[in-house]
Amino acid sequence: MEEHGVLVDDSEDRSEDEVEEKTEFPKMLMRKMMRVQFIRDLMLPEHDVSSELLELVLQVMQLETHVRHPWFFISPYIVSIMHLYDHETALKNLPQLFSNQFKKIKWLFIPVCAKEHWVLAAFDLKCKKVLYYTSAGESDKFWKTVLFDFQQCPKQYNSRDCSIFVLRFVYNLITESKMDFVRNGDVF
Repeated sequence: MEEHGVLVDDSEDRSEDEVEEKTEFPKMLMRKMMRVQFIRDLMLPEHDVSSELLELVLQVMQLETHVRHPWFFISPYIVSIMHLYDHETALKNLPQLFSNQFKKIKWLFIPVCAKEHWVLAAFDLKCKKVLYYTSAGESDKFWKTVLFDFQQCPKQYNSRDCSIFVLRFVYNLITESKMDFVRNGDVF
């Protein structure tokens, strides 16, 4: 509410229904957006997918996918700018990232776009290991020296479907489904 040109917090004056209605709107909007055809069109195989769209789909998955274990992801945008910070600053902030909020979470997903290819680092916080998924079928020689558990997973048949595969890897992990979602060259 605005009184004499000053914004006043009137949240105490609002009923619980009004506050709930206000917080429910973004969730409702996200649900409706997931059903919109343009998102499906953008996520079709052989389309480049931006970090913004990947993040949007991950947010919708968080709202819409009922799973046994809570999960969290780090924004692809945040990951893309991490190299701008020095290691000392990043290490100082690391304890804040892995605070008590993660005690109940099973999965922490970090989608990374490196050299125009999306990969997924999936941190299994309960088992304390990192799983690495890439649909390009690249060599795991380097990654084995970084203590990643390189996962056998479906491979893409072209150079543009990596983002689709990253989203499907997340979905299959949170729903505890097998990684056998490619049939006849189609991701479903």
